[in-house]
Amino acid sequence: MEPGRDWIEQLAGGPVRDAQIEVKSLKGGIEAAHVALATVRYRDAAGRRRVLRYVRKQLSGRGLREAAVHQQLAATYAARMSPRFFAIEPH
Repeated sequence: MEPGRDWIEQLAGGPVRDAQIEVKSLKGGIEAAHVALATVRYRDAAGRRRVLRYVRKQLSGRGLREAAVHQQLAATYAARMSPRFFAIEPH
């Protein structure tokens, strides 16, 4: 479950250089086949060192449907209280 460069650049808000990615498996995930913490160390367009961390879950079936519903409802009704979704990619 390696994060792709397009994901990293989307989350970072622009191009990244010298990206080093560390992915650490996490326990848990009732509906997720795999849960991981991704830590990305990189340089931004100005050459400054940056660190980006996010949780990535591998979902299918019921979990994927639940995530899609949560994404729509949270964005509309609970944006300040819910974890932010960046994307849902069905596999």
